[in-house]
Amino acid sequence: MGAIYTLGNAAANRLSLLLLTLISAEVLDVDSFGVFSLFLMSVASIASISAFGGAATINSVVSKFYMRSKDLASSVLTMSMLMSVFVSLFLSALFSPAIYDIANASGAYEFVFIYFLLFILSLLMAVFSSLEGAVYALKMAKGLLAFSLLGLLLSVASSYFLGAIYGVYGAIASIFIHRLYIALSAGRLAIGKTGLHVSVGSVKRNKEFALMAFRRLSFPIAAASVLAAPAVTLALYILGKREGVASVAEFSIVYQCFVVAIFPAGAIGQYLIAKSKGVLSEAVNVRVQAAKYLFVYGVVAFLGFWVAAIIASHYFHGKYEISISSFLLMGGAASIYCINCSYSSFWSSLGYAWPIFYSQIFMAGSILLCSLTLGETSLEIGFLLGSVSQIGVNIVLLRLTVHEKVAL
Repeated sequence: MGAIYTLGNAAANRLSLLLLTLISAEVLDVDSFGVFSLFLMSVASIASISAFGGAATINSVVSKFYMRSKDLASSVLTMSMLMSVFVSLFLSALFSPAIYDIANASGAYEFVFIYFLLFILSLLMAVFSSLEGAVYALKMAKGLLAFSLLGLLLSVASSYFLGAIYGVYGAIASIFIHRLYIALSAGRLAIGKTGLHVSVGSVKRNKEFALMAFRRLSFPIAAASVLAAPAVTLALYILGKREGVASVAEFSIVYQCFVVAIFPAGAIGQYLIAKSKGVLSEAVNVRVQAAKYLFVYGVVAFLGFWVAAIIASHYFHGKYEISISSFLLMGGAASIYCINCSYSSFWSSLGYAWPIFYSQIFMAGSILLCSLTLGETSLEIGFLLGSVSQIGVNIVLLRLTVHEKVAL
């Protein structure tokens, strides 16, 4: 049942984001939604880096050490949150100029306001990621699912009301309300009565342990995020400057479908990390089993993109021009990406996450290369080629790393 609750929680959170995006696409004009889309992508990029791979690290550490020492587990949770604050502060300054430019903003006040919004929202997302890792490790996904379902209703209601009245800033406010709610909910579960705590003192007492945990898992995952997330945002910025903000808006709708499709696979991976507990034989068996299930899920996800293409063509007819090839290319990319999640979970469960970084080099490179050299559907082709290359890299690294011990 743990996998079902984990999957349900991931689906609810990502569906909230998808519905919020679709509602914003409906209530905002095309150019405003394009600005909103680039802002949302920038927030996600900053959050994925500032989270510093904390979810996988906390999941792994808490599942192994929680019963032995809550203070050790708390030191890793606290360090993750502290790093999120400092990294979000820094990266928000780097991403703000692109939003400022695309939005045709003017004046120092608007720049500072954009910076502040990027920082707050990315920090909330990063903190939630850390707390979510602890919740999964403590096998409390059922409680988080209940909060996520309420958050789904909250996001729909707030986006309709605030977006229609206050435009872009109203849509951003609805994201803030949703992310604050689920972050507080995850904190209540992970820290409430479990014995875990957020304390600088725990980091001081267990500094060497916490640093070792982050060196083995968080650093390579964070390095992978540095490659992948900004690559997508930069590609969107290039698309917006070359073909207009409307193109960013149209791609964003397809991309949010991609995000919803792949995150359940990632959530299953989080569950499997806790299940394997760093034992090679367990990790091997879990990876092979996961690959089979994720292959089936990938096929279903691809068929889902067919349905999404049909719905989008009717729902947004006359406002957005999204080709069916965009949905099918991203559907293929999502299917392959889901299978790749079995490898990512395998590496993380063994505390060896550098292969995730190596595979992301190919993903980021494919997206940027295609965005610079191709025309229509350039980003979609980049995602598809990147997903295929990731599978190849992981297969090669798996053979080189553990040889005949691991059956492909």
